[in-house]
Amino acid sequence: MAAPVLPRELQLKFNEMASQYAAHTYNKDFAAALVDLDSLYNEMLRWQREQNQRFDKSYPLHNIGCILRLQNKGEKALGYFIQAFIEDLFSASSRTDIDSSRAGQTLQLVYKVDIDALKPLMMKISDMKNRGNIPLYPAEVTKELKEADPNYEDIESKATITLKQHRLREFGVFYSSPEKRVFIGGIEVFNPIIELLRDIVRQLGYDPAVTEDFETPLG
Repeated sequence: MAAPVLPRELQLKFNEMASQYAAHTYNKDFAAALVDLDSLYNEMLRWQREQNQRFDKSYPLHNIGCILRLQNKGEKALGYFIQAFIEDLFSASSRTDIDSSRAGQTLQLVYKVDIDALKPLMMKISDMKNRGNIPLYPAEVTKELKEADPNYEDIESKATITLKQHRLREFGVFYSSPEKRVFIGGIEVFNPIIELLRDIVRQLGYDPAVTEDFETPLG
C-alpha cells in the first residue's frame, strides 16, 4: 500500500521547498535547513487536512532527524526517525520496501535498536493497514499501541544514544599521513551506513575522510 501521490501543484511546491532545504544543507546552514523542513512538514499536514487523505511525510521527518543529529542532538533526533519509520511502514507495499527504509536503517545501525524491538510497531501498523485505519499523524500509532498494551515499551527506551561532535574540517587540510587516511564516499548529509563506517575506521586507528565533514569551499 503506497501513499497517495501528491497532486501536481502540491508536488511542485514540495520540490521547491525540498530544493531550498538542499541548498541550505549544502552550505552547512543547518539552522536554516531545519526551518525549511519544519515548514515543509507543516505544509504537508495542511495538505492532508485539505485533501482529507494521508501523504507520506517521511522526507521532512527523516531529514529533521538527520540535521538534529549533525547538531549533536541525538536524543531529540530519535523521535523524528521513529516517526519517519512509521511513515515508511504505512507507505511500504512489500518487505523490501521496509528493509530499505532509511529511517529503519538508522534506528538499527546508529541507535542499535534490535529488530525484535521494532516488531510490535511493525505488527501494529500491518494490522492498521489491514483494517483500513490509516492515521494522518504518525504519533497516533504509538498512542494506540500504548492503549492496547499497557506493557508496551517505547522504542526510545531501547535505543543507544551516542553524542558526536560534528565540527567541520578545513577543506583540503588533513591531520594524518596519507597512509592513515581512508576516504568514505557519500553525498547525503547524513547516512547511517557512512556513520557506521566512520566509526569502524576510527576504531581501527585510521583517519576517516568523509565529504560532509569538510567545509564547502566558496567559488
